[in-house]
Order: sequence, then C-alpha cells, then structure tokens
Amino acid sequence: MLRHEASNGLNKLGSIADNKEILKVATERNVRPIIEKLSMSRVNKGFQKMCDGKARYRVVLKN
Repeated sequence: MLRHEASNGLNKLGSIADNKEILKVATERNVRPIIEKLSMSRVNKGFQKMCDGKARYRVVLKN
C-alpha cells in the first residue's frame, strides 16, 4: 500500500538519545506537525491525494 514518498512513521535518523532530545525540545516549544486529517470514510481520497502529490505534508486517518 505504501508507494513513492509515503511513510509508515518510522524515524531512521539519529540515535534514541537524539530522538528523545528532539521530542523534548518540540514539547517545550509547543511544536506541532502540519497534517491533513481525513475520516476513514475518505481513505480513498486521502490515498489518491498522496499518489497525486497533492497531500499537504501528512495525511492522517481518524475514526
């Protein structure tokens, strides 16, 4: 199901300590991701947006 630039959310950069530090700084500074939320009923639309390169940063499916 994952194609092109799609990601399953795993971080392949840095050590565990590096990732903990990044999360600490993000929490302290209230850094939030830029995502597009779609309901599960719109999964096909979200997938098509990803395939077309029109998704804004991340597409997140919600119940």
